[in-house]
Amino acid sequence: MIRKKLAAQASRSPMLMVLLLMMILGMACSGQQGSAGPAGSPGPAGSAGEQGLQGPAGPSGPSGSQGPVGPAGAPGVSSQSGPAEVPTELVAAWGVSAAIAQYQDIEQAIADGYAEATPCLSDPQKGAQGYHYRNLALLDGVVGHTKPELLMYIPTESGEMRLVAAEYAVPNNVEPVPSLFGQTFHPPPSPSTAPLLVLHAWLWEPNPDGVFADWNPNLSCDPESVAAWEARASIARYADVQQAISDGYAQVTPCVGDPELGAQGIHYLNRELLIDGVVDHTKPEMLMYLPSGFGRLRLVAFEYAVPNDVEPVPSLFGHEFHPPPPPSTAPLLVLHAWMLETNPKGVFADWNPNLSCPSLGAAIDAMTHPMSQALTDRLSGGGVPFSGADELIALLDEANVQNAVMMSLGLIASAASDDAAVSAEDDFVAAEVAKYPDRLIGFCGINPLYAGALSEIDRCLGLKGMAGIKLGPPFSGMDLTDQDHVAALSAVFDKAREHGVPVQLHTQTPMDPPMDSNALANVAAIIADHPDVRVNYSHCAGVVDEHTSQLWLKTMRPNPDSAFLDISLCLREFEDAPLAKRELIVWRLQKWGVEHLLFSSDHITLLGFPTPGQALHTLGKYPFTQDEIELITSNDASAWLEGQ
Repeated sequence: MIRKKLAAQASRSPMLMVLLLMMILGMACSGQQGSAGPAGSPGPAGSAGEQGLQGPAGPSGPSGSQGPVGPAGAPGVSSQSGPAEVPTELVAAWGVSAAIAQYQDIEQAIADGYAEATPCLSDPQKGAQGYHYRNLALLDGVVGHTKPELLMYIPTESGEMRLVAAEYAVPNNVEPVPSLFGQTFHPPPSPSTAPLLVLHAWLWEPNPDGVFADWNPNLSCDPESVAAWEARASIARYADVQQAISDGYAQVTPCVGDPELGAQGIHYLNRELLIDGVVDHTKPEMLMYLPSGFGRLRLVAFEYAVPNDVEPVPSLFGHEFHPPPPPSTAPLLVLHAWMLETNPKGVFADWNPNLSCPSLGAAIDAMTHPMSQALTDRLSGGGVPFSGADELIALLDEANVQNAVMMSLGLIASAASDDAAVSAEDDFVAAEVAKYPDRLIGFCGINPLYAGALSEIDRCLGLKGMAGIKLGPPFSGMDLTDQDHVAALSAVFDKAREHGVPVQLHTQTPMDPPMDSNALANVAAIIADHPDVRVNYSHCAGVVDEHTSQLWLKTMRPNPDSAFLDISLCLREFEDAPLAKRELIVWRLQKWGVEHLLFSSDHITLLGFPTPGQALHTLGKYPFTQDEIELITSNDASAWLEGQ
């Protein structure tokens, strides 16, 4: 068992490999050797009486002799004479290798009291030693072979630190001069002038000059690798995204992913670092995080960026900056650095195929529009199949969306020209909802100007699965400056109150001219008179400019807990706008309260309106925080639908 352990250690340590060979050769010369039993039990019967390697306690061999106990719990060795004895150097080195194996993770070394004491030390003729990490508590004049005073690391291309050697050190006034592994301590090599006596032990890196040489000619302090380590070390504190935010980084993208290429993550940008056009490897312009569950973000990479008109094109770590990969169209030159996450495509690849953005999905699509064959024919001229529940459920499943609200389009005056046509469309929606009653919710489409509007509300809401009222004054031929029309709309709100159902109200889109001030005042009055009617305003109520936004905020304020904002068309219309425009839209929507924003696709097959999956993709283009996106997509609209 011990030999297996030694072999495993030796495979990673040239020093142990040499010493293990010495042991094997010694045993070969001595004749038959008893194999080691568990916990140092005697060798098998019929052996030459030699004792196998002892277990940790080093119990007595069959002759009653006690093998010497290996230091600090290292394996004991038989006291039998002859070449079969294992050199004490092997025993000690095995103990060192086991004791410091944990420090291959430099973070563990730091946690145990080691701290950077030198930069990466190298010599053009002699090779390198690397970074020295020193534990001052161990620099007490006592030599402990399992507790080296210094650890030596070499940086890699990815900025990781690779443990290559241990260094023992005592003050240079210690008497007598100590030795270890049969080697006497000596003053440190030039250029060091530290008042120490030292011994290097290249346990983790082959050294052609010898295990105990001061320098290793196989190694160098590669400038690019050193810079990578400095970069990695400089952003370690940003593992806490709140620290990044405090230092001026702000989220500018959702989680950026590609089903074929992998992911980049959520980008946090420091604008001040970007606009200066200066490349500093310790100050990346962007940090990249990946959601890791429970609302936490894991720092996976960083990204350097400069405006694309910078001349000459900069390079870093031996790699030239380049335009960002699609779908980004930002006028930048960038370089990604995957120094915190393994990337099979390379440290400086744009995408990491090992990563993926969590599927957003959504609890509900709060506004979709099925269309009966009769209505489809009237709007298309014929020859186009209707769109109903089967198609919608397939789209919901594809996008990982659980439920949806199906809203009747019987309110469109140009297509449903009388009460009978309205009722027929409402009946169609109710029948489609009935196919998937656990996932679909129906809304009655109502034209307040029709004579039978109020009775249709009573009738339609009596149909199974119909739970709300859809209103679209612009599509119903309403003039909201006309008091008769206003009264008709108010009467529908009375019915909504009577039945305790929510209302979906379409007043304008972001592309429409601003509402007439009198019309807006009339709508505001209706809302103020019905504070208990829960209203979801379609398409952000058109609030993509500051003037309209302020007007609608004033309209909402009399009953803010009953006001919700559907964010479908307003996001779709500006999804490819410059970032500054999208940031402004987010800022305005935040004023409503993100908890009042409802995800929807506004899907209409005939018109080519987005599917739920496409709408989720659009949402991902806006610089909401990850928490805000999760709040929007996890909102099941129960506060609007049920008042809960």
